[in-house]
Amino acid sequence: MTEKSLNLHEFHHSLGARFAELNGAEIVADYGDWLAEHRALRESAGVLDLSFRGRLCVIGADRVRFLHGQVTNDVKKLRAGEGCYAVLVTAKGKMESDLNLFALADELLLDFEPGLTAKISARLEKYIVADDVQIVDASPHYGLLSVQGPKAGDVVRALGLFAELPAKPFATQKISDPTLGEIYLMNHALLDGRAFGVRWQAQRDTAIDSQTSGESKAPSSLRSAGAVQTGFDLFVPTNSLDAVADKVIAAAKSLGGRACGWTAFETARIEAGIPRFGA
Repeated sequence: MTEKSLNLHEFHHSLGARFAELNGAEIVADYGDWLAEHRALRESAGVLDLSFRGRLCVIGADRVRFLHGQVTNDVKKLRAGEGCYAVLVTAKGKMESDLNLFALADELLLDFEPGLTAKISARLEKYIVADDVQIVDASPHYGLLSVQGPKAGDVVRALGLFAELPAKPFATQKISDPTLGEIYLMNHALLDGRAFGVRWQAQRDTAIDSQTSGESKAPSSLRSAGAVQTGFDLFVPTNSLDAVADKVIAAAKSLGGRACGWTAFETARIEAGIPRFGA
């Protein structure tokens, strides 16, 4: 049973969306032609509404020290505007969730798979003792739009909202628009197989002919898994999410892209050899 509907349900419905459910959350499966959507992700740019994912903010003076002790990556080294991939583990090292972690000016933003908000929030709050730390559910206040594909950067530039794009993975830019509110732009290439370079290298090596010619015998989908892909996430206030989504999709269409659903994205993710927690 779907427990949480997308804020932009009617918006997507007007575009011909077909809906599905993932971990209790409503998602857009496709817009009627998932193959064309997949092609856009691989060749131009696809726009995805990932607002169904979980979002928590860790705030308070002790937030960095506290979270550093809960996840596998080095949170203390992050400066405002930087981020990393991390894993939340138990005291015995068992994986509970993976996280995209973004260090903002006054908070740490955690982005993770749908259906885990209550679990992760309770898990973190369990270890707050005398720390100046609060865990806040950001999902009612911010939605998540993602632009993925070779022309993702061009799509974001076409919006005319950002003076420059964040250059490094997980880097963040913020704008304050009088109409749209505060929007955060993250460099986050979800389909770049190089992020899992060891995995892709192993796949590639198995596809090399037994030293007769040295040429790769990998199928085209596997060869393309290592191709350079770009991507950006936009965290947008919910009250302006529809306006921004309309602008982003229009920009993508002008560059040969389109709105894309989960079926196309998951297909491209699997082709790139990128794991997904819980899949």
